[in-house]
Amino acid sequence: MRKFLLPVLSAVFLVSCCGRGSETETYHEWCSITGIVDSVYYGATAYLYIGDQVDSTDIFGDSSVEGTVSFGMEIPADTTEIGMLVIVGRYGDMVSGEIVIEPGSLVVRASGYDLDRYGTQLNERLEWYCAARDSILANNAGTFPGGTSSLYRSQMHSLNARFFNENKDNILGTLPMLSMAHDREVFDSMYLYAGDLVRQHPDVVSERLCFENRDMTSEGMMFKDFTLPDGSEDGTPVSLSDYLGKGRYVLVDFRQRADMLRPPYSEDGGVSLPDLYEMLNEGLPEEDRYFEVVGVLMSRRDIPEEISWPLIYDTEDKVSSLYGIPYGGHEAVLFAPDGTILMRGIYDNDDLMDMVVALLPEDF
Repeated sequence: MRKFLLPVLSAVFLVSCCGRGSETETYHEWCSITGIVDSVYYGATAYLYIGDQVDSTDIFGDSSVEGTVSFGMEIPADTTEIGMLVIVGRYGDMVSGEIVIEPGSLVVRASGYDLDRYGTQLNERLEWYCAARDSILANNAGTFPGGTSSLYRSQMHSLNARFFNENKDNILGTLPMLSMAHDREVFDSMYLYAGDLVRQHPDVVSERLCFENRDMTSEGMMFKDFTLPDGSEDGTPVSLSDYLGKGRYVLVDFRQRADMLRPPYSEDGGVSLPDLYEMLNEGLPEEDRYFEVVGVLMSRRDIPEEISWPLIYDTEDKVSSLYGIPYGGHEAVLFAPDGTILMRGIYDNDDLMDMVVALLPEDF
């Protein structure tokens, strides 16, 4: 666990990790961060996420500059990493952005919803990338209410290609790769030219594994079974084979949380998954149903009342990874009565309903 030593300009930034105290400790490179934020964030909580570690502190103290609050911290920078700095105000105001943890003195300026970085080499490159990314988004705002425009995709592709070529041998090369992970051909091309540091980054390794698992669970293949020891609603063991291969069409709905049930599966005015489920099963006893839904969730929280189908809790992301679903991603997979995968990449319930109805017997 890291220890943050915080020589605060005017605020105390306390976190628990390993520090630079005793003479027996290993020498560290250090990243010294000075942060200046708008006074609206006086009394705010600042969070720093690095990998699977989350540290936080409250920001207090007098303003060193009128209308602003300052804070400072020092953290070990023996390896170069990308972290996420998030500052949340007492009244819900929030500003966030990536920062590079590298040796040197970094200045972070947070104003409104913007976070700027200055002072170290990689952070200044990151600042250029974030500013260019935000500019593309702002210039295309309102032009693609139902998706993304071809111009936006082209501009983002060009930006990511340029930034990757300039940073393929350092930690920043992971950002354009992960940004383009929705396009496997581009991602694989970047991987061929990436340096070892980028290739071996845990997020890049995870994305590659996701692609490989997706290949092994593509349309036309038999389902891959799994058993979660405490994955059922009552905490008992559950397997996917408990539901598949039983002579029914089964839609397995992967998502991070149940309260995200509506988007992106249902556009405004479209049929929702609960509506579809009720329409296809209305008036039918359970033994006569042709269509079933099984939800695979990564959280046991916030279960909407309209969910009336079985739920499997994949809190360690084992099942989603097995089917090549990106962490936190949403996707539905339709299985045939014998357990064969009929369709992947389902996000629109209107299309899903047309397809399911076409598969059902004529007298349904």
